[in-house]
Amino acid sequence: MQNANVTTPQAQKMQVEKVDKALQKGEADRYLCQDDKVVRVVHATHKKYKKNLHYVTVTFQGVSEKLTLMISERGKNYANIRWMWQERDDFSTLKTNLGEILATQCVSQTSERLSGQ
Repeated sequence: MQNANVTTPQAQKMQVEKVDKALQKGEADRYLCQDDKVVRVVHATHKKYKKNLHYVTVTFQGVSEKLTLMISERGKNYANIRWMWQERDDFSTLKTNLGEILATQCVSQTSERLSGQ
């Protein structure tokens, strides 16, 4: 009989990318959503690709996520492995990738220019 050493697998920890808001460049939009929820969206600008927005940074309830632009028939969709931000002309929506709605009926309130450092 062989003596096999079996180790129990360790739980994987998701790494969350830290976003330094002081260094962000682009334009920040503040969205007011149903139930007085607030979503902050920074449309980042790249020096090389000023015409093409490739990603946004979405902040909701103290958590910031960098979301990549996805192909969409209507409006703009940004997503990563956790969240999806659906930007529309009328209302925008923030969901988890499992479909749970975090913030709905979001309307842009203010916009501010971010210069970074």
